Amino acid sequence: MQTGFSQALQGMGQSGSLYGQAAALDQQASQSKSELIGSLGGVAGMFLAGSDEDIKKDTKKRANTSRMLKEAVATPNREGWQYDPAKGGPDQGGMKHDGPMAGDVQKTMGNDVAPGGKVIDLVSMNGKLLGAVQELHKQQEKTNKRLVRMEAKAAA
Repeated sequence: MQTGFSQALQGMGQSGSLYGQAAALDQQASQSKSELIGSLGGVAGMFLAGSDEDIKKDTKKRANTSRMLKEAVATPNREGWQYDPAKGGPDQGGMKHDGPMAGDVQKTMGNDVAPGGKVIDLVSMNGKLLGAVQELHKQQEKTNKRLVRMEAKAAA
């Protein structure tokens, strides 16, 4: 009877130890998940920049969309490039990207958009590209109006 009781206690002790290990692993997993979520929140914050006019100043100047179109057209756009972890880039498992190089953006759009020619300020780049699209729209509208006038003249 004593042997059975001792074995039962020993089994309970091992169960308790296993339970403690499982709880520790669960706690580590929860902490890792929290850290990951915090990191993702930080990354999302970079892409979800506050944009309400109430938190900005000097917002009255209209964009020079003609200049923005020229800058966008002059910026080389590259296709199929990858970050190189051996050179300090993130390891993205060979994921391919399309888009400009920061040095090219700095040359065509200035240091405010690509500080030091090493990074691209995505908020400023987005503004430049929006301006370029708006300029294209204006030019297309003018072309359409000219075409309508020419067609009307030809029909008369």
